[in-house]
Amino acid sequence: MPSEAPFRSLPARVIVAGGGIAALELVVALRKLAGERVAIELLAPGEHFVYRPLLVAEPFGMGELPRFPLGQVLGDQRAVQRRGRLAEVRADAHEVVTAAGERLAYDALVVATGARTVEAVRGALTFGGPESVTLMRTLVEGAATGELRSIAFALAASAASWPLPLYELALMTALRAGGAQITVATAEDAPLQLFGQAVSRSMTERLARAGVELLAGVAPVEYADGALALEDGRRLTADAAVALPALAGPAIPGLPHDSGGFVPVDGHGRVEDVADVYAAGDVTAFEVKQGGVSVRQAQAVAECIAARAGTSLVPEPFEPLLRGMLLTGAEPSYLQWRGGESQQADSPLWWPPTKIADSYIVPYLVSRFQLSVPTAPGPGEADLMSSAPAGGDVPVRPGRGDG
Repeated sequence: MPSEAPFRSLPARVIVAGGGIAALELVVALRKLAGERVAIELLAPGEHFVYRPLLVAEPFGMGELPRFPLGQVLGDQRAVQRRGRLAEVRADAHEVVTAAGERLAYDALVVATGARTVEAVRGALTFGGPESVTLMRTLVEGAATGELRSIAFALAASAASWPLPLYELALMTALRAGGAQITVATAEDAPLQLFGQAVSRSMTERLARAGVELLAGVAPVEYADGALALEDGRRLTADAAVALPALAGPAIPGLPHDSGGFVPVDGHGRVEDVADVYAAGDVTAFEVKQGGVSVRQAQAVAECIAARAGTSLVPEPFEPLLRGMLLTGAEPSYLQWRGGESQQADSPLWWPPTKIADSYIVPYLVSRFQLSVPTAPGPGEADLMSSAPAGGDVPVRPGRGDG
């Protein structure tokens, strides 16, 4: 990578904007890699970090969404929180402006604010956050009791940046649904096509075994009057419809962004044409939006900043690696794509076999809070504590060269 100038002041003041998985991964990784060469400040409005990958398990009684107190997490990392939201970046002045009008100076800024969810299929239940859990649970119970005879799961093209949760919801609902007809209508040419042909074939077979009807290559548009309207003019009769949301970028004033509002970055997370500003996670223009991708982007950024802060670390670029643990209601399935090669297996393809692999933040959380974080809620549930390093210590560069 082209060399970047060392920071002029030490410790370098690093502001991390955001409170999700990319932001917290960055905080933990940066403290591990740069030590006291950086002073870390998290700009986020909330009091808790929510581990969202297990959201799909909640409606089925397979675990609760873990929430961790930001104050304790940041205290352990010798970082501080500034309550607020990022409203503007003034790169020439090396400062950010919060939604409350406060101006904060930085030596390096990391934008990890994520993206906002928007409805992708009009009229369907949009499963996009904790607020949708109760409604989804009601649908599952209705299918189990026979009150609902059919449920359609819909994936619009605009929502295909990470389609895995839709298939998890469909498979787990089918397991509970009794005699209800479960259908998946997806704009993808094949299910989970971003993982490659081998995984798509396996998913097609898995859906068939579960009794789930698959309609691929046809975009759902709207659910109304007891039917899911498809782009080709067909209408699929259903008592309810569930869809994943599309994502919209924040289009942050002062930063470049594409037509969707997402921030363009290079392989090291540096924002195009803006000095000392980085971005990681769903806010970036990288087409796949997933927790595992976010943590790997955050690690690339942390390495850049640590190198500029005076460590001997040679930064490595973000390497696209897709890993997905598919929750089915029984034993999970493990999916992986790397360098054009895809794999699917019913035994772990990485270790520990968590929803988000190769991170700094997950082993720290498990060790720090002495929790059993389920790798596979329900049958086959495993205890990550047995494989978490003592004291929250994690290897440098987790996951580099693994697979």
